[in-house]
Amino acid sequence: MFKNALQQISAKVEGVLGVMIVAHDGLIIEQISHSSDLNLELMGAEFSGLLKSVRRFAKGSDIGTIQEMTLQTGQARLLFRAITDEYYLLLVMEREAIGGRAQHELRKAQLLLEKEFIL
Repeated sequence: MFKNALQQISAKVEGVLGVMIVAHDGLIIEQISHSSDLNLELMGAEFSGLLKSVRRFAKGSDIGTIQEMTLQTGQARLLFRAITDEYYLLLVMEREAIGGRAQHELRKAQLLLEKEFIL
């Protein structure tokens, strides 16, 4: 189920370097990588620190819970989409890739996957 959802995203979004389901603590539930240079394990671990800071910011600013974030670096674009408060989709794509399609596919996957994570 999880691998299939990630494969669907990878197939429909051009420029995907990697995509994963990661827990708020950095534990990777499932992943697909299309680049040997990409260290998804490290990204998952670092994601937990970033998420903690952004959650604190959102709570302190009284703006609600984090649903989606985009981070662009000199080499890549990262999109984060909440599945639940505890689990997230993290997509890494080429910097020049079009983010709109990726956002749409992450939203579709989120709707499908949240049923699997809610007890």
